[in-house]
Amino acid sequence: MTIPILPSFSIETDLIHLRLEVTQGAPQVRIKDKDVTVFYPPTLDFKTARGQQSALFFVTESLRRYAKRTLVPLLRQLAIDKGVPVQRITIKDIKTRWGSCSSLGNVNLSLWLLLFPSKYILYVMYHELAHFAEMNHSPAFWQRVDALLGQGQGMAKQLDKEMTQVHRQLVASWGTIYQTEGLPRI
Repeated sequence: MTIPILPSFSIETDLIHLRLEVTQGAPQVRIKDKDVTVFYPPTLDFKTARGQQSALFFVTESLRRYAKRTLVPLLRQLAIDKGVPVQRITIKDIKTRWGSCSSLGNVNLSLWLLLFPSKYILYVMYHELAHFAEMNHSPAFWQRVDALLGQGQGMAKQLDKEMTQVHRQLVASWGTIYQTEGLPRI
């Protein structure tokens, strides 16, 4: 998953409002409540591979910081509420999956979850918590996720399907941006 970054790049969900802003100083991030502002230097050329790498790095690290402040405590509280013994929660730049867990009680979450509204993030969190009881994707596992969600039978698979569709739409829109803007893929 490669994301094109332009000065107009933003993320607007119920959990985060991220935007880019040029600054005369050093690159930095400002986080205040849901607002995340990524400051970049005026010399950053978004049309070059190097510029795309730098911009993606700034955005990735900003999302990582925000995710550690928001997603980690949220998952920790959900685990406590549901009686699931989570040991360690790590935020990673995972592009092939939204989350994973181990039999040791560790959970990894992708920082890119922040591209989605909270209902999908909660689904992924409950999905990972369900793996503590069922380390597979059997019917019993999906029943467990449904029970954790508390929204009725079949809701977990519905949310999984919706999230896949939203992700496909995002990726398609990124492809369009690469073509229309003539950006290098990194």
